[in-house]
Amino acid sequence: MRCPRCKRDMIRRIISFQNLKLNWDSYGSQPIHKDTIKLALQMVMFLPPGHEWFVAPTPDGEIMFESDTAMIEVLHVGKLERR
Repeated sequence: MRCPRCKRDMIRRIISFQNLKLNWDSYGSQPIHKDTIKLALQMVMFLPPGHEWFVAPTPDGEIMFESDTAMIEVLHVGKLERR
């Protein structure tokens, strides 16, 4: 992340995902669980500095972090499945 403002914008965007309801993309997408949002907010603190990051919800209820300049190109944060 190159600037504190960028980090704040990313945090605001992640928090906004809590407003997504079932079928938010009109293709059967899942809402983003509050635990997924909490985990994604924690991840923001550990993202490698100096990179541009894009964050977006995914249809399966996860949150995707993507960078074309970091070693981590795409990282999905989602719920843990218990077996």
